[in-house]
Amino acid sequence: MPQPKQWTVSRLWQSSMARRGAISFFLVIAFVLPLYGQFDQLVSPKQTPQARSQQELDDYLAILDTNSALERSRQLEAFRKTYPESELLGIAHQLSMTAYRELGDFERMLESGRRALEVRPNNLNTLTALADALPNRVTGEGEDDRRLLDEAEAYAQGIFAGIDRMVLPHSVLPEQWRLMRLEMEASAHESLGHIASKHGQWQRAVAEFEKATEQNPHPRGSQFYRLGVAYMFVGSHQAAEVALRRAVELGPEEIRGLANVALQKGKRVQKQ
Repeated sequence: MPQPKQWTVSRLWQSSMARRGAISFFLVIAFVLPLYGQFDQLVSPKQTPQARSQQELDDYLAILDTNSALERSRQLEAFRKTYPESELLGIAHQLSMTAYRELGDFERMLESGRRALEVRPNNLNTLTALADALPNRVTGEGEDDRRLLDEAEAYAQGIFAGIDRMVLPHSVLPEQWRLMRLEMEASAHESLGHIASKHGQWQRAVAEFEKATEQNPHPRGSQFYRLGVAYMFVGSHQAAEVALRRAVELGPEEIRGLANVALQKGKRVQKQ
């Protein structure tokens, strides 16, 4: 009995490029979340999932062509039901996680992220997104909150383990990998610092945020803002001011506003 034809990304490019356009196919290669697109190049051809039919690929491409998060989430649900054994499910779950995060549906976002990791346990984009998102959900010290923080810490630690297991494609140069690795590790340290702050472990939070800000080749305002707030909690007001002013410089606007509020609060505290 003949084996089913495997429709890889490269075959997809050859068979349908004129019909779909180059941008759609770039998105097929980019198994990404919007905030973590810098890690896309780490997906090697050997790791690329395959579709078993042109129709399966067409249905998947239709999802990528959808701009609405709500419509995309609906299409992803339909895709999962139609192709329950698809190798593309890991990517589909990840895209679903992104869509639900945009919609503010935390429970479905978390469910989709967990499913994505069941299929692709070492997916650095998914690990990074979940490690970043889960601490934001924690508002107290109950058992559910502790479980979420433990889960988030496991994801953050999984980033380091995933980096160590990474098999690089030949297209990634050593210097590119060095910068990518530093940025991924900085994201993991930021998440660990956020988790520590939720536990009230401010010295540990300072240490993690310092690692994030010191080693990130692309400085982020969120990391300096969180570092500044952590400094305030341990009484390092001068260091807090330096970090918060750096957050104001980097932005974006939401971070800039939060950092300015924290700076004003810090000034009031020092005058007391």
